[in-house]
Amino acid sequence: MNEMYSMTIVIHFIATMAFLGISTANILLLWGAKDIRGYALRMRIFMPMSTVAIFLLIFTGMVLMAAKHLDFTVENIAMIIFSVVLTALEIRRYSLLKHANISLDNILEIYRAKAMRILVFELFATVAISAWMML
Repeated sequence: MNEMYSMTIVIHFIATMAFLGISTANILLLWGAKDIRGYALRMRIFMPMSTVAIFLLIFTGMVLMAAKHLDFTVENIAMIIFSVVLTALEIRRYSLLKHANISLDNILEIYRAKAMRILVFELFATVAISAWMML
């Protein structure tokens, strides 16, 4: 049981680092985007990667909670709320891109402003909750 718990903590940590890396890459791709069509094509690769990283975070978190016999501590409740918020934000960012009217001239700037807020919030919130859990 201890081996499974230790391995899950390592996988959870790696998934957190992967999500931080993917979020940083998403910010850089959004910042450097020149047109909405090219950006949307790149996001066909990166959005599933961030979804997989979020799923891996949630799944390993659930395994860790099960290994702890479902102790609902303040930290676990905060992570559950964080995972729901993170999932909702990613869905919101995806739907903004999916329903963007590409015929508008300034659609990239409109999308960039909204998506950048979401991405920066996700990045800082992930760093903050990770720092809290490491204390």
